[in-house]
Amino acid sequence: MIVVNGLVKDYGTNKIFDHISFSVPSGRHIGLIGVNGSGKTTLLNILSGNEYFDKGEITGIKGKTIGYLPQIPVLPKNISVYDYLLSCFKDLLDLKRKIDTENDPQIQYRLNEQFEHLGGKLIDSKIGKICYHLNIPEKLKNQDINILSGGEKSRVLLAHILLSEPDIILLDEPTNHLDIEGIIFLENFLKSYKGTFIVVSHDRKFLNNCVDYIYYIENRTVNIYNGNYDKFEVEYEHEKKHLEKIRKQQEQYIKNTEEFIKKNIEGQKTKQAKSRMKQLDKLEKIKLPKKHKSLSLNWNETFRSGNEVLHIKNLSFSYDSRKILSEISLTIYSGQKIAVIGKNGVGKTTFLKLIAEELKPSSGAILKGSNISMAYYRQKFRFAESNEPLLQIFLNDTEHFTVGEARSKLALAGFFSGDMEKSWNDLSGGEKAKYMILKLTVENPNVLLLDEPTNHLDIQSVNYLIEMLNNFPGTIIFTSHDRTLIESVATDIAMIEDCKIKLFGVENMNDIFTELANKPLRTKASNVKKPDVKKMIRSIKASIRRIESEIETIETRIGEIDEQFANPVINSDYNKLNELVKEKKQLEKNIKKLYNNYESEIEELYKYES
Repeated sequence: MIVVNGLVKDYGTNKIFDHISFSVPSGRHIGLIGVNGSGKTTLLNILSGNEYFDKGEITGIKGKTIGYLPQIPVLPKNISVYDYLLSCFKDLLDLKRKIDTENDPQIQYRLNEQFEHLGGKLIDSKIGKICYHLNIPEKLKNQDINILSGGEKSRVLLAHILLSEPDIILLDEPTNHLDIEGIIFLENFLKSYKGTFIVVSHDRKFLNNCVDYIYYIENRTVNIYNGNYDKFEVEYEHEKKHLEKIRKQQEQYIKNTEEFIKKNIEGQKTKQAKSRMKQLDKLEKIKLPKKHKSLSLNWNETFRSGNEVLHIKNLSFSYDSRKILSEISLTIYSGQKIAVIGKNGVGKTTFLKLIAEELKPSSGAILKGSNISMAYYRQKFRFAESNEPLLQIFLNDTEHFTVGEARSKLALAGFFSGDMEKSWNDLSGGEKAKYMILKLTVENPNVLLLDEPTNHLDIQSVNYLIEMLNNFPGTIIFTSHDRTLIESVATDIAMIEDCKIKLFGVENMNDIFTELANKPLRTKASNVKKPDVKKMIRSIKASIRRIESEIETIETRIGEIDEQFANPVINSDYNKLNELVKEKKQLEKNIKKLYNNYESEIEELYKYES
């Protein structure tokens, strides 16, 4: 059990944790939540040993293996992706080297048996499976880690953690750089994980599917709730209402008591009045949860577009020789809210950039309808480096607001007096996201293009964004890996696959997510028709059972021979002893072949069942 006792952490005058205490029993699956700035990342940094704390004690971590995925990953340099992932199996690789240099056949046989029992023959298969689901393609495996993008580094580090299977996994927003398929794979992995994990995430559905406890950071302390996020939300709201009720009762008690004291302090009941004064002095006032900075934005009145918003005709786009989109024809109508989904790298962001005219089609055209006013929320914030305060930046951006109006608008996005003096570079990722959402509302668009709008937001802000998008009167085309956002907002799903876009009605959403969760690995097997695949699986399983039976028979015979070696009568019979030695050597050769066949069949089964 990890025990945190009396933990204090300050950043200068900013107190993050104030004597917090909590425990994490072994094997617990935890979702760590709280508003942006509440200390979630700080706590993970402390638990991982990457950050000091000012006071308190943490026990139960020493001697444990920890896998930590920070939001900005730190990886070793001058090593290929494959070699880095291979390093997860250091003990097995050391054992393999020992086998290769061992001259004694009997010792070599025992070591080889141990190697196979520990899964040594499945190393490449395990790496391949994790890489496939986390979208780490073959060409990336041979590249040096130094040249990877931030998102690629995050996925490689996550793959390393999952392959290592540490005692404790700490994940800070692991879904930010995963596609929906990768998120479903990760939540299934974590759900069945035997170790402890603590995950920070704004993805409600992800938390619902893989955690069994919520640790909620609020007002510099940690409160523990049994269950997933939905259960926490219900319980938290119930607690808050109950607290508000007893706070009102306490306020009424204080008011009545103060009136009694005022009325009787100099009368016959002076002694009682003084006694009640002492009671009030000792009374600990009930504190309500601090109101957090959040979005409270609304859309300005927008003018209607024509019924046909976009007519996409034979659209194709390539980067150099790599084809991204091919011969796309699609019509988007007013009021549609289309979620664009697909694996990372298939062209979701490219599609939005083509609509926003930031990229030009290789061929084909995108024709806009009448009265179109478009606003674009980019996944990577484009903003000039500026030392100007946020208030001035907003005034420069909008031009038509007075200082007072600008302050009011910024307050609706959760920016108050102190925040308005911050420069752009001083803002957190969540603050930048809220500012960009605020900008959308003042641009009076009737078409929104949103590229992963939830990435930097806390869950409360995501919930508010969902409400905002549902209230938007125009057309929305958005990319997202957040299934809660998609399920709550989308009227249609546009899936990009093999350079094509297929449009589905929202009623098919669950089937699409289920298909992504059960999608097979891209091997020759994935091109076989379903009946053939089932037949192949049955055949492979039968072969595995046959091999296991043969291995068992040979192992039994080898055991009998070893017993005969210990028999003094046989030891004195040279011819008999020589026959047994030859038989054992032949059996060991046979069993080695069988084990090789066994591992090959297991790998083949993985291809069909994964």
